[in-house]
Amino acid sequence: MTGFRDVLAARRWQITTAPNEGTTEQRRSAAAVVERMDQDLRYAMEEAYLLVSQALASEFFTLGADSDKLGAARILNLLTANFVRDIESLTARMRQETDRAMIFGFVETARERARTFCRRVETLADYCDAATSAAEEVDAVAVDGGEMIRALIEGFRPQAELYNVLLAVSVSPDAAMIRVKSARLRRIVTTVVENALQFNRDGGIVQVAMQRHGVGQVAIEITDSGLGMDDDEIRRIEKPFVFSGDDKEHYGLSLALAARLARLSGGRLEVKTQRGVGTRLHVLLPIAMADSRLGRVA
Repeated sequence: MTGFRDVLAARRWQITTAPNEGTTEQRRSAAAVVERMDQDLRYAMEEAYLLVSQALASEFFTLGADSDKLGAARILNLLTANFVRDIESLTARMRQETDRAMIFGFVETARERARTFCRRVETLADYCDAATSAAEEVDAVAVDGGEMIRALIEGFRPQAELYNVLLAVSVSPDAAMIRVKSARLRRIVTTVVENALQFNRDGGIVQVAMQRHGVGQVAIEITDSGLGMDDDEIRRIEKPFVFSGDDKEHYGLSLALAARLARLSGGRLEVKTQRGVGTRLHVLLPIAMADSRLGRVA
């Protein structure tokens, strides 16, 4: 990232001084854009550093099983190596480029790669924390899951438009309050919806629905028309640190984290998927039942 920023700094000088880059005012304006982009890259570098440090500082790396610690370290190495490879490729291409629009495109791609890397490392850090957390307390608060889901989905509208994915949400009138930590529910929903949007297809659909499920449970259903998953990807939801063969890629721990958080909350994650067709996830969580003797939610 530092090398990429060095090349960007050289391009800023070129844009500022080259007469063929437009009028003086246009060159100054373009240089200001480059400076803002460089600041964004610096912030991304700092965030990446902090997230990697957070992951490595987790109790998981001292309390976890050796095989899991090695698996987590391998995932972090793969994510980092892939990110470095992408940035090095962009740096090499930008060194040969003089077109302003192409340079700006390379910078935007680098920022997106950095954001993706940060999200995946953050998920790894959260999974490591969840792996060493105790189960949900009995007196967890009652959360209006329907209201939270509607608000979260509205926040995903810009991302859905960017990916050209139709995003729909429905909450059944009989959907009950959920017994869960609000932050944990927010993380579960955010994780699975982000995953559905990211791995969907152009013009695809993501539908989020919430309703009662059997006795004492609420189901949050996320259906997408995306790539679907194969058996190895499904296995990694429950055993994310087990690698098969000579794996060169690892696409993160999104669903593994959601499944872990659901179990900590007294629920579970169920997956139905078909490669090339799409995926349907059921997040099952306990209903909050009023306890008249204690005057609280149980």
